[in-house]
Amino acid sequence: MQQPTKQDKKKFSQHKRTAKLRGIEFNLTFEQWWNIWQASGHYHERGIKGGQYVMGRYGDTGPYDVDNIYICTRGENYDYARSLKSWAGSARKLTPEQEAQLVELAATTTKKDLADMFGVSRPTVYKILKRQRSSRV
Repeated sequence: MQQPTKQDKKKFSQHKRTAKLRGIEFNLTFEQWWNIWQASGHYHERGIKGGQYVMGRYGDTGPYDVDNIYICTRGENYDYARSLKSWAGSARKLTPEQEAQLVELAATTTKKDLADMFGVSRPTVYKILKRQRSSRV
């Protein structure tokens, strides 16, 4: 098994931080996270683009915990989440803290990636950013 680097530990911290921003409990240690990714054989294919791999949660609910996660492509994870939820008319609401974090990340992150990161639609991202700009005027 490959030995982790400082960069790998940064990726773990980023995953943990992003989960917190999305309001999702993250109960994995670095060692657990690392071992799960290494066992999957997809660590170097991680990412949030369609064919890249992510850490999914069973039922798309609950914490990131050893017993509640699996490795799949982002597309598979999205399809699974959609199959579990009624998306029509049930837009996800972000807390004020999550909205503030989204606004902060907007300078360096694409709208699509922000939508994926926070589990909302791109139009929701645009509305939040527009509302934030309007409040500064």
